[in-house]
Amino acid sequence: MSNDKIIDGIVVNYNSYHVRHVVEKSISSLLDLPFRRLYIVDNASKDGSYEFLESNFSDEHGVILVRLGSNIGYAGAINYIYSRFRDSLTRIFFIANNDLIILEPARIMGFLKMFESSSRIGALSGILTYPTGRIYSAGFLLNDLALLVNICQARTLDECEVKDAFFFVSFVSGAFALINRMAVEMMPERTPFPSRGFMYLDDIVMGGKFWEKGFASVIVSEPIALHYESLSMHSGTKAFLLGRALAVQRRIIKPCLIDRGLVNKIILETYSRMVGFRLFREKSTMYSFKRGFHAGLKEYETNKGYWDKYSINLKNIYHLHGIQGLVERISEYVRAR
Repeated sequence: MSNDKIIDGIVVNYNSYHVRHVVEKSISSLLDLPFRRLYIVDNASKDGSYEFLESNFSDEHGVILVRLGSNIGYAGAINYIYSRFRDSLTRIFFIANNDLIILEPARIMGFLKMFESSSRIGALSGILTYPTGRIYSAGFLLNDLALLVNICQARTLDECEVKDAFFFVSFVSGAFALINRMAVEMMPERTPFPSRGFMYLDDIVMGGKFWEKGFASVIVSEPIALHYESLSMHSGTKAFLLGRALAVQRRIIKPCLIDRGLVNKIILETYSRMVGFRLFREKSTMYSFKRGFHAGLKEYETNKGYWDKYSINLKNIYHLHGIQGLVERISEYVRAR
């Protein structure tokens, strides 16, 4: 087996002791991948989950446990490991949530061969499903107005009308992705994600910047993993972080069809709030979402110079992955609901 077919992996943990049975299955499935080193980075957990990982996986060959002094978020933890071990990471490495279970590890070898066939793939993944069998993510598309579509979400595999062996997307889910280190080195800070992203400002920004630099995001039309989704995150925290991310995304993603004037501002802010109302209908979580949204607006204005480095002009990637028209993408979104 050549060195190119041996991959390093990065997994982030935070206060997951109450779902340790899932985490144990997740890490065990990742150990079946053709990995060289698996970095498990803990975001200053206080519930005993780090000790659980230490007692169960520290003796595994190739596993490196790293404990941080504070919670710097999913994006921050990935960036920390990437920066610290930049010179020794394999050319292709993977990132994974600790509530994600790989279905068929042998398929990863086929994924790696795709990177061998093209040096211009930035990120690649397969179809991620919920434990129910319905699709969690088959990649994401941004349309001309920067509105987001989660392809085939909540459908069964049979209902997802994907006929090609692989297809291009705006970005792949950060829950599991194989990433080209050469593409990461083209990012503004030479890290996979914005360091101020924390969560929900990771995969979308990485995918957009990859495309701008000429690196494709690809989904292989095969189920690759089960994802339990946000088991270690409180619903209020999730609502706050998503609201914050949507507010920043509204500012840094520049649509194709209209100028960034008042009309654009109204459309994207309305869309962002609609997402919040759909996902967080309870009064307490909706309040958290609104707080997060306003925090995101403040975050952008306070650090405008920083976030402008991560701005994504869809005109620059329009010809690369064929962003569809508004009506077609909205129809897709409605069907997915």
